[in-house]
Amino acid sequence: MKNKFCRICTMIFLIFLLAISNMYKVAFAESKIEKHILILHAFAPEYPIHMQYNKGIKDKLEQNKKYKFIYSYEYLDFARHSKEKGYFDNIAQYLKLKYKNYKPDFIVTQANLLPLLEKYDKEIFSGVPVIITKDNNGLQEIKGHSNYFFIEQSTEAEKNIQLILQIKPLTKKIYIVIGDSADERIFVERFKDVEKKYIDKIQFVFMNTFSYNQMIEAVKKAEDDSAVLYFRWLTDIEGKSFIPEEVINDICKVSKVPVYGTDAQFLGSGILGGYVKEQQVAGQVAADIIIKILEGKESTVHKEIASVSNVYEFDWRQLKRFGIDESKLPQGSEIKYREVSIWEQYWGYICAGFVLIILQTMLILGLMINRKKRKSAEKELIISNSSLQKLTEKLISIDKMKDEFLSNTSHELQTPLNGIINITETLTEGNHGTINQRQRDELQVILALSKRLSSLVKDIIDVERIKRNEIQFNFQTINIKSLCDMVSGVFKHLIIGKDIDIILDIPEDIPPVFADENRLIQVLYNLLGNSVKFTERGIITISAVEENEFIKVSVEDTGIGISEDVQGKLFNAFTQGGEDIQSQYGGSGLGLYVTQKLLELMKGEIFLQWSEFGKGSCFSFILPKSNEILEDIKREVLEVIEAEINVKEIENKISSDFVALAVDDEPTNLRILKSLLRSKGYEILTASNGKEAIEIIRSRQDIDIVLMDVMMPGISGYEACERVREYYSIYDLPILMLTVRDTPEDVATAFEAGANDFVVKPFVAKELLARISNLLLLKKSVHEALKNEMAFLQAQIKPHFLFNALSTIMSFCFTDGEKAAELLSYLSQYLHKSFNIDSTSATVTFESELQLTAAYAEIEKARFGDRLSVKFDIDENVKKHSTLPLTIQPLVENSIRHGLMKRESGGTVKIQVKVEEDMIKVFVEDDGMGIENTEGILKEGEALKSTETGVGLTNIRRRLMNYYGTELCLYSKKDEGTKIWFTIPK
Repeated sequence: MKNKFCRICTMIFLIFLLAISNMYKVAFAESKIEKHILILHAFAPEYPIHMQYNKGIKDKLEQNKKYKFIYSYEYLDFARHSKEKGYFDNIAQYLKLKYKNYKPDFIVTQANLLPLLEKYDKEIFSGVPVIITKDNNGLQEIKGHSNYFFIEQSTEAEKNIQLILQIKPLTKKIYIVIGDSADERIFVERFKDVEKKYIDKIQFVFMNTFSYNQMIEAVKKAEDDSAVLYFRWLTDIEGKSFIPEEVINDICKVSKVPVYGTDAQFLGSGILGGYVKEQQVAGQVAADIIIKILEGKESTVHKEIASVSNVYEFDWRQLKRFGIDESKLPQGSEIKYREVSIWEQYWGYICAGFVLIILQTMLILGLMINRKKRKSAEKELIISNSSLQKLTEKLISIDKMKDEFLSNTSHELQTPLNGIINITETLTEGNHGTINQRQRDELQVILALSKRLSSLVKDIIDVERIKRNEIQFNFQTINIKSLCDMVSGVFKHLIIGKDIDIILDIPEDIPPVFADENRLIQVLYNLLGNSVKFTERGIITISAVEENEFIKVSVEDTGIGISEDVQGKLFNAFTQGGEDIQSQYGGSGLGLYVTQKLLELMKGEIFLQWSEFGKGSCFSFILPKSNEILEDIKREVLEVIEAEINVKEIENKISSDFVALAVDDEPTNLRILKSLLRSKGYEILTASNGKEAIEIIRSRQDIDIVLMDVMMPGISGYEACERVREYYSIYDLPILMLTVRDTPEDVATAFEAGANDFVVKPFVAKELLARISNLLLLKKSVHEALKNEMAFLQAQIKPHFLFNALSTIMSFCFTDGEKAAELLSYLSQYLHKSFNIDSTSATVTFESELQLTAAYAEIEKARFGDRLSVKFDIDENVKKHSTLPLTIQPLVENSIRHGLMKRESGGTVKIQVKVEEDMIKVFVEDDGMGIENTEGILKEGEALKSTETGVGLTNIRRRLMNYYGTELCLYSKKDEGTKIWFTIPK
């Protein structure tokens, strides 16, 4: 009882003390003296410097217990309005009205606003102490204002130039990113003073005279021996204003060289670092001055003007990206975002392991002591174990039934799901009638949900196969760089329209891995798919390094990151990055689980390298390096395949005079293709990579078909196909892609790159030969059609034109022999160009077509004399580009014969060809008689027959529509003339 009474008394006493303490705190808080701090910022509130500056002021002032500080903020957006007349007058009127009855005790601001304070200070804030942060070589103090206190903050432009040369001594050019606001122009002059000291060493490129797009393009094209120094970009030369944080992101996204900065708050946005200003420290210095003034020590502040020193700070990730050794950095440099070492990351687990071992040892000793008791207990449990075993068997049976049901149901769901997806895509494309936007949006929702469900079904099937150990692996030597290049190529097509760049950072000489190619592609698809899914904008980097007997592959992104509370459960089935992530992004949570199991079965391992919420993530996996054991197996397989090819005869519908180019980085695959195709009489050329294939295609004109492997070192088959299509259409040179993947994404990527067809490896000989046969027959048919087309076009040269031309030349023979010879040359050139068109090619160069047109025009000018004038306005850049043959000359002939020469006075025809972005526009215009019914001229029927237009506008229109999908346009007005034009892609 006595002890209980004492405890009660103690508790009552503690409660009493707590109450007294709270009363004291309330009384003390009410007795604090209030001070109003007005912070005038020069720029918009989005400017990150302001937030750091405000934080420094508040953190320092809140440490003082004597005063209660109240804050007001004004953001004057000086950059956007500095050129407006009367801007400061309007601001002064606004401040005067707002703070008339709420006068501040202190004003904190920057030197940008000194013109405002100097003019209106006494009128608005007379006698109020003003703390001004200014550059150490900026504006001077205003004389006669004892209430002004200055903080010098260094920009040290020259120190950043010295830093760039210290890190990279061979730097030849520095791009200075600085805008064109009134404030920035002052700093341009300071940079130019620095420039004079390095006039013989470095070229400075000042961007204050650039528009924003010009600045971004210049940074994007910066040379390897250059650097970018970002100072400030608030306004460009066009007067547009910008948020610095967004400017930094855009610059770092396109720059291939290091980007240095002068402000610490931009570190982590992609800049390398530099000699930077700490705005939070500047705010703390401003707060120190306020405290000294309140304590009556303002005289010491005037004697010792406060200053803020810069510091050297760098982003560890950018140092690694550009291969910069930390030893090259100035002494005392601070490095942020450094990768956490294995020991730092897992030291707690290691210590816990030791503690666990000790506990286990103690537990074993205790178990040994109780051994006898356990034996007697085991005898009693024998009976209960029998019933427990039956229960366990029943549970196992139920679990097995659940797995079988899930597996069977998933397989059955695949077919109807694919049907739903295909039908929905067809409806969305409008193949079954026009739909409105609301219907299209709803169909897109159905399509997205169906694809999501299909992905879940595939994941469940893989999970069940893993559980049953039914997954078969085909291990082989794989070039990891080529594989990553191929997978990233597919995703680059899928992310068109998203502000994401995919970067491949894998050395050319990295050793191959030993794994199953299809399953490794699945792993990369899952990891890269997650990065694309959770990254709104930024960069996704795929890298690989050699680590002892393994190859480590990493997929790093700048996405939303993963919170710490779920990082440890990421590789569990049906686990995602939290409820918010699941509700926003969806998904099954099986991707990483399947990826982990596949890698384990391939003797590999996956782990989360790092992740920071809001910053991004990096997943890495390791796989064993390949050895040379497979070479003997390959030879044996090759011998079996070659023997089978020699025994079996495959029907060949194509003549034996075709030339095929086989492209593959595996010599074994090339030998198989050569054996297969040579048995059919083809001439076989081979290339081991995409670059070599392109060179062969450019050097030889007799190649009929290309068999292109997708996964190759250097450039992938997709990229090689795209480059070939710059020179040859799908009709001129068929390309058959050889791929190990036949997913919709891979197939779509192949066709978008310009492939005619694809075959999945390992291929069946009959299927491959059949597809080659079809493509060659198609090419042969197209060439026959082209020959017929050219024969038709060439047959349109009218006999009376030749008669008139020869008559004109004969007349000049008696009066002007030199002119007659010149006209004979033009006639020869006209006939040569008309009859020498390559019947195997669908197009000719603009230069050739224009020479034909010019030769025709000169003959007609000689015939009609002063009645006819022909003018050419040709863009020189267009001549090497291609167009359909006999498109321009017939239009000119039509204008002369039917527009000008039917009028006694004649007239002028003007031919104009110009390049606009990615398009070429062709105009033929005359000031002749014009056409009454322009619609009938371009249609089949009586109107066309009555025009007698030679090759005919309808024929030209049809060919343009078939080949380019473009229309032939015509405008005409009676007695004023006719204008006809068409546009084709460059």
